[in-house]
Amino acid sequence: GRVVLGLSGREEVEQPLELAVGIARGLGAMLNCLLVEREDLLTASRLPFMRITGHGGVSTPMTPDYVIAYLRRLARAVEEHLAARCTSAGIDWKLERPRGDYMTELLSAIEDGDVVILERAEAELPARHLEDVTAALLGKAAAVVLPGADPKGAKAVIAVARREDDEAAAIAGRTAKALGLAWRRLSPAELHSLPEGKAIIILDSGLLQALGGLDAARKQIGRASTLVLMKADAAAEGRGA
Repeated sequence: GRVVLGLSGREEVEQPLELAVGIARGLGAMLNCLLVEREDLLTASRLPFMRITGHGGVSTPMTPDYVIAYLRRLARAVEEHLAARCTSAGIDWKLERPRGDYMTELLSAIEDGDVVILERAEAELPARHLEDVTAALLGKAAAVVLPGADPKGAKAVIAVARREDDEAAAIAGRTAKALGLAWRRLSPAELHSLPEGKAIIILDSGLLQALGGLDAARKQIGRASTLVLMKADAAAEGRGA
């Protein structure tokens, strides 16, 4: 499988790109970056009252030409970052620029066994909606990554697993090595003893019910930490391999 990073320009791209490169390197996988040119943004830009307010408080009209130029600049920046970081990490990469709805395009692009990394804006959706999104993605993907507030600032990788030979633990070890971080395994009962600070938490989706659902699990690990949610049967296959 590949690592598929979904971007749409709603947020800074450096941190999710760094996270994606680290995970792809740890898994020895190709990184496929999907930069979705959102149709809703282009539609909104045709309205006469739409404006953009910059960091200095200056307001300018948001026209279709403005949006297209912004997306082109963003694509160049993403391509340059991918080329530099992936070459340094020794991994293959690809950049695609579909136009449409972010989630529709992401669901259409993923293949069986992919690891999918969402934008933080998507990871902050209301709990019920986010559960539906992750369930739909895990229909194909092997894992879904929900970035924390500062994925680059993670201090450790932690696998929440019932057994030492669980696939979540194996992936945690490889990812931690690629990112230059320490890692450890916790049982589900030990989740309350997570170390303080940001972390990358790798969790078998089959454990979600025992933890009270996705929203309860995210509250336990903290919104600042990144959650990697593995498909339950993918973890089972990893144990049997």
